[in-house]
Amino acid sequence: VGWQSAPLLSEPGERILATTYPQPGSASFCDCLAVVSGAPQREAAHALVDVMISAEAQASIVNETLWSTVTAGAVPLLNPDVAELVDYANLDHVFRVSPIRGYPPFTDEGEDVATYLDWVVAWDRVRATPIGG
Repeated sequence: VGWQSAPLLSEPGERILATTYPQPGSASFCDCLAVVSGAPQREAAHALVDVMISAEAQASIVNETLWSTVTAGAVPLLNPDVAELVDYANLDHVFRVSPIRGYPPFTDEGEDVATYLDWVVAWDRVRATPIGG
């Protein structure tokens, strides 16, 4: 299990965590903001989305959560150790080895793709794995 932020989660004196892109089948994901059809305050909802994807808001969120940003203008505003988690200068390579995938399908669609149930089962195995020692 990998997460780009893992190296920054180590406490001083602990082993430094690392991530890698397992092959084959590594994937990235992108959290999204959306405005619900028929939203009563549509303009306010769009204004919130605009604020949330602004360089300043993205930098603040990413510096706190250690996630990646979707806003190129946020990259220069990131803490250097956070900015180093993703190769922003070479995103074509990042997405070639770990493409953004949609939410896993709920049923087997005849493709070589894990279903949502496969994800749940795999995550349960991860959660049950003893840590430390």
